[in-house]
Amino acid sequence: MTLGLARNTANLIVLLRTALVFLVVDLWSQESQALRLAGLAVLAAAFLLDGLDGWVARRLKADSRLGGLLDTLGDRITESVLLVFLAWSKLIPLFVPLVFIALPRLVLGIQGLFR
Repeated sequence: MTLGLARNTANLIVLLRTALVFLVVDLWSQESQALRLAGLAVLAAAFLLDGLDGWVARRLKADSRLGGLLDTLGDRITESVLLVFLAWSKLIPLFVPLVFIALPRLVLGIQGLFR
């Protein structure tokens, strides 16, 4: 494995798992029960990849600040997309994604006032 690929393997896993959440939403939007179940399997794979990326980075000694940032960003995208979809599907109340998405930004804004 080339050094560049080894260094970026964990980041590629993060990008893959982040992209998978959009496939999950698409599958869950289908009428077919089989496709909805496939969406659940894809979501489980994405959760497994979430743990795998950090393990790969540590194993290959390729952990980095960028990798940590991408991992956190991937987590927030995944959470936000799933919560918005669940609210859009009326499976959870709309305030739930609004709180999860807005609250960290509000806290950061308040912290910025006191720095």
